Amino acid sequence: MSEISSSNTLFLEEVVRAAARELVQKAFNPPPMKNQPRSNIVGQQRTYSFWDDIENIFALGAYVCNKCLAIEPFKICLVEGNKKGSRIESLGSCNPGLLNNAKGINNINEHIRGLHHQIPVFLQQLVNAWSENKGESYLIAFQIPDAANKRSIELTFKAGSGVNKTIAVPYSEDKCRHLVLLPRTITEQDQHWANRVVSHAQTPLSDDELLDFLVNLNNNTTFGFFKIISKDELCNQVYLVAITKSSQSCLSLTS
Repeated sequence: MSEISSSNTLFLEEVVRAAARELVQKAFNPPPMKNQPRSNIVGQQRTYSFWDDIENIFALGAYVCNKCLAIEPFKICLVEGNKKGSRIESLGSCNPGLLNNAKGINNINEHIRGLHHQIPVFLQQLVNAWSENKGESYLIAFQIPDAANKRSIELTFKAGSGVNKTIAVPYSEDKCRHLVLLPRTITEQDQHWANRVVSHAQTPLSDDELLDFLVNLNNNTTFGFFKIISKDELCNQVYLVAITKSSQSCLSLTS
């Protein structure tokens, strides 16, 4: 049974990777539209519009659609003007082809559990698209002072136009994942991404480190809270940690 389960997991992982790559390819390389049937044009436009307003994307996420039994992306964007908060946007409807495929799945619950397990793989591909497939993503971290007494964390985004925008991220202690830093005797070159981002407030990630971060985060998005446990300093600190599009992050913790 374990061999069968392992084989199914590997197959599902490759299916998820292929689906994510297809979304990426369609998003950045849309095919000619003029000879396409009208119904197809509508569907394609919906897919391409996922990357509209890309400069205002704060984070990416994914969920399992219970109708078409597929992983679907969503984005968390900054709101316009002086309003605090965020808006969540997704593709909004199922692909008819995926609905037909769902009819052939025998054990729906097992399939859904498998898809949830593969969400980090899907997000890995999505982040690569967000960073325009440059082969390297970036991680930033903000230490949250007096975290136990906070209900939300505010971040300021400095836009290129000079207009600052604010996003408020809900916070509670049960949202924190625990992460233990490795001892500092390890050379900086070999340090874990958590050690690097705590020390320098930001760090580049290899593709393998990106996947490891998303697996450790385990919340279906590209940002979250960690309670960093340092054995060297014998203290616990809460950090908001997030993937950014480039090394030139425009985000800062609102004082």
